[in-house]
Amino acid sequence: MKKIYAFISIIILTSTLHCGENKMKKRLQPEKIKLFHDIVSISGIAKEDTLAGLNYRGEFVEIKFDEKKIQIKTVLSKFPHEDCVEIKSDNESNIVWSLRGRGLYVLDLVTKQKGHCVVSSDGDDKVVNSQLIDPEKKIIMVEFSRLGPGIAGGIAGFIYILYDLVNDKIIYESPMYGGDIFDFENNILVFGGLNTDKDQICRWFFSDRSLNSKFQNKLTKQLNKFYIQIWSSSKPISLISRTMLGTGKVNGETVYYSIRWDEKFEDVKVEPIILQRPDGNDMDVAFEFSGDGKWVKTFRYPYSNGREMIPELMFYHVSDIYPQGLSMPILAGMSFESTQGAFLNHSKWGTCYAQLIGSHTLHVYKLNDGLKLLAEQAKSAVSP
Repeated sequence: MKKIYAFISIIILTSTLHCGENKMKKRLQPEKIKLFHDIVSISGIAKEDTLAGLNYRGEFVEIKFDEKKIQIKTVLSKFPHEDCVEIKSDNESNIVWSLRGRGLYVLDLVTKQKGHCVVSSDGDDKVVNSQLIDPEKKIIMVEFSRLGPGIAGGIAGFIYILYDLVNDKIIYESPMYGGDIFDFENNILVFGGLNTDKDQICRWFFSDRSLNSKFQNKLTKQLNKFYIQIWSSSKPISLISRTMLGTGKVNGETVYYSIRWDEKFEDVKVEPIILQRPDGNDMDVAFEFSGDGKWVKTFRYPYSNGREMIPELMFYHVSDIYPQGLSMPILAGMSFESTQGAFLNHSKWGTCYAQLIGSHTLHVYKLNDGLKLLAEQAKSAVSP
């Protein structure tokens, strides 16, 4: 299969230089599936053929893809017991959570173990991000901002807590820091932007989880060299594929970068995304990797007569067989960035991406069919 993908990528890359975007008119069409219960939010989990979600009462549900129909099952009645509107997960486990204000509701979909904590007792604090950092010990990191004179916009800085679902308690609260943090193989990768009168200075470094010990390696040095910035509220880093997608500025223009590294951080590649970028279009910086690291979702912003049109959903296949580690873009349907979506591991369709349209419809994109579409376009581009 790898040889086939490599052959496809070589043909596409050479032919696209000549054919341009007029050969990219075919789109990946979704499977449209009706739901018979109101769903307000969806998220990817490790269970095959299953999405997690929240129903109109705010309860956690499982959305099971049966051969004949969709089955929606409430996991625990009246949990969460508040009107939560967004479910979170990491696609690699079966632990889900939802935030309401400064409250965190957590549920293990397999064991039915549940927990709830108040992230901060300060009513002015605001939760800004959350991520599962230890699936085995069931520990979630939740970041929140604290108001006051400080780095920007009246924010004094950020703090994170570690919540332990097994014992249903907060086990650690960090000192205040500036910037965004990402759990990174038992350490924390820290990114901060410092605005000056003339420019924006990026600082990347690694730290232990207590934020006491800072250190650099070739990855952080290269990120600092190219002034790389990433969107922290999405999933722009895949530790499985060892790939990061971000942006930088060159002569005032936005440049999209693919960043890859090896296990020991000795071979670090920071490369501009050129051939894979749709001609004349900007891309959304909120890149989202699938749990297995083999796919990434984003949007492009098409323009017509100088006006920005409705964004277009698109995907990349991620593999070292491609230059910069990315296939050519697979264009899908028109879609607003606010539309709920999640990756799904389907037993027959392979990796899919599902979008929640309204509260009663799923649009499911079969990404393996996207690879077939790329092959067809490559063949037509080089055929006489």
